[in-house]
Formats: sequence, structure tokens, C-alpha cells
Amino acid sequence: MINWHATAGELDDIWKPMVDVLDMGVAGAISPEVRADLDKCVFGVLQGHGHKLAMGRGTTMLTPSGLVVPQGAEYMDMLSQPDVDFGYDDDSVADALNALLTEARGRAAELSCVCLAYHVRMGEPGREAREIEIRKTTELQDKGAVTPPGTIQALAIDLEHRAGHAVAVFLPYDWDTGNGLRIGDLIAGPSHRRIWN
Repeated sequence: MINWHATAGELDDIWKPMVDVLDMGVAGAISPEVRADLDKCVFGVLQGHGHKLAMGRGTTMLTPSGLVVPQGAEYMDMLSQPDVDFGYDDDSVADALNALLTEARGRAAELSCVCLAYHVRMGEPGREAREIEIRKTTELQDKGAVTPPGTIQALAIDLEHRAGHAVAVFLPYDWDTGNGLRIGDLIAGPSHRRIWN
């Protein structure tokens, strides 16, 4: 069951408390330094993608993105935006994610943390297990799109830290009848190591 929240007001004021209470224990014991890197990435993704979601259903292209934390840095870098046609190519999201992952692997020696963000459809928490399906940007443009019963839309945030931790974080979202953004609590689960394995 999802605890839905309306998003009236400044979104950054909503993200910080959500990240602070997020339980990433599925990745094992996490040091404060590693947790700071993971939190930084989650907050950065929520800022960028959250503002796009708040514009309303079908009003902006919901494309994948990548953030990285260089070793010893207090800042984040964005991975390059791949040259794909999100408007017309059904495979554009998969192509973009592969390009972001390839770039991150190529920079692994200089990085502490990698984060990839993209939109998915998944089964509602608490129901039978279902596949997580990466959404195509071509279907996300439809203002009249309806989420099938028993499923939710979510922003998926795949995190990997060079210390050996891999976590998937999901932000459920939907829009009310007035096109106002509603979000659920962040959900964390184990993920796969793809950069440092």
C-alpha cells in the first residue's frame, strides 16, 4: 500500500526529509561517508526529475539521466546526455541507459558513486511480485495515459558505490485529476553491481 502525498509548495522541502528517513539497509551496513554519497545522488535526482514531474502529465519529456560523485569530491557531475531520439524511438531509453552505463564504467577509476535514473511501471508494493518495466519516452508523452490496475509509475534510481553497495530506490508518482503531482514514500531494495564488480 502506498502512502500518497500531494506536492503543494517547494519540492526541495519535500525531498530532504524523504531522503533522510530512507532505509538503505538492504545494501548491508553503510558507513556515514558512503551514505552521504548515496543521499547526495538521490537528492540530486529527485530535484531534477521532480521538477519535470511537477509540470504535469505529458508536458515534458521524461528522459533518463546519470549522476556521478568523483572520489573525494563534495560535488556531483552529470553523465553526458546520449544522442538518441526520445520523441520517436521506442528503444531510446534502453540505448540511453546503455550509453550512460558505458560512460560510467569508463570513468570508474575516478568515481566514488554512480546513479542512473529512469521511469518505470511496477506492481504496487504489497501485491504479488511483478516485473519492473522500463517506460518508453514515446508512451510517457501521452497526456491521457492511464496506469493499469495493480501497477504504479515510479522514478527508478539505481545507485552503486565503489565500497560495494548497490541499491535501487523508487519514487512512486501519479497525477491527480487536476494534473497535480502526487508522490509516494521512497522505497529501497537491493540492486546489482554493474560498475565495480
